[in-house]
Amino acid sequence: MNAKRLHAKRLLLTTYGIGLSLFLLSAVLPCTSSCIGWQAGLLALIFAWAFPFHGVALLAVLLSPLALRRILRGRARAVWIVLLICMPALWFSPATVTFPIVRPGYFVWAFSVSLVALSLIMLSRATSPIHIRRHRWIIGCAVVLVLTYVVTHPYCVCPRFWQLQFAGRLPDDTKYPRDSLMAEQTYWWGNRLEPRRFWADKVVWHDEVSESEAARHGRGYPPIPYDDPSLHNHSDRNTHSDGIGGPDSGPSIRYLYTERERAFWDKFTKTHPLPPTYIEREQRSYGRSMVHDQYLLAHDPTYAARLRLKSDAPQKTVEAARYHLRDFGFPNEALTSNALFWAYVLEQRSEYQTMMSSWRHHPSVISNHIARLQVDPRLIIEPLTAEQTTQANAWKVEYLKRLKRDGIDDAYINAYLKAWKLDLAQINRGE
Repeated sequence: MNAKRLHAKRLLLTTYGIGLSLFLLSAVLPCTSSCIGWQAGLLALIFAWAFPFHGVALLAVLLSPLALRRILRGRARAVWIVLLICMPALWFSPATVTFPIVRPGYFVWAFSVSLVALSLIMLSRATSPIHIRRHRWIIGCAVVLVLTYVVTHPYCVCPRFWQLQFAGRLPDDTKYPRDSLMAEQTYWWGNRLEPRRFWADKVVWHDEVSESEAARHGRGYPPIPYDDPSLHNHSDRNTHSDGIGGPDSGPSIRYLYTERERAFWDKFTKTHPLPPTYIEREQRSYGRSMVHDQYLLAHDPTYAARLRLKSDAPQKTVEAARYHLRDFGFPNEALTSNALFWAYVLEQRSEYQTMMSSWRHHPSVISNHIARLQVDPRLIIEPLTAEQTTQANAWKVEYLKRLKRDGIDDAYINAYLKAWKLDLAQINRGE
């Protein structure tokens, strides 16, 4: 009997040592969205009123060597009560959204506390001979591990969660509204992306394509493609956004990023060619305003006078566009009266084609839309002539010629040509 008790005690002490080692290991693992283990533990102690069970568990494990010494001497047999209360509280706390994003370090920490607690509980209750078989004890520890993971993870019982876990990213066209919430709990969410692999088949731009690709991996910004020594004073430590979404727009998703990434892309967009979609978006905004002023001055001067519009209002819109966008890298060629006018025309042509596809059985809706146009309807309805197409693309050709003269990387010029459906011969002509 004494041999069995000695064997059981050794097994429990070994389990306690493993639990204490895992506890120390969890201190250097990522625990939440913005903290590693020891930082999260320090916060739990500082804000003990908000995380009482975490604070008690931390202190209990840190003081456990003293408790173990008293237990082995036959004292402090009631310590198991405190440990028994802590265990389920630690398991179920993430289910109450204690942390925005629970990382692997928390699971390691919760499992280590569970091992320490179970081993000390059994040692403190050893008033009679303990009968423990090795294989049963291993199975019991495995059950504790599985139980810890299951009850501390809100989505581990969902098959869809495991699909995302092995996919390593969010699907391009996900049809499940909770995919993003599940993805936040995967091992890969928010991990740093490898720049060379990320930019292998892309032009280095901070555009919708690179943003959405980074977001599908849980990152708020694309990876930095090259090192910029001038930004080394910015922190390279991960932090998370306040969340995108809300009660009306859907779940709040938190993306991880660094201050250095944000500073890099802010500088990059001001010193490199902008994506064509960004240029066209601002063109359409100012183009609508300029064409609206032109239309009122030409067709409704009374209302224009009430709005205090003067004859130079359209030109002032062009000047305002240049003033507001001058520090953001927008080309001057894109901010002329002709460029803004054709940006409006092309936008209306696109809307008209969409309406013809969606409302072809409702001609009255299309007629009303045409009646509200603020330019000659023939520019919208009829195909553009070769001369009109040349006028619409004039600013693009001039802009690309300037980029070529400035020695900009051909990758940008080719991307512009593809987006705007231009031919390189048009750019080379006259060079």
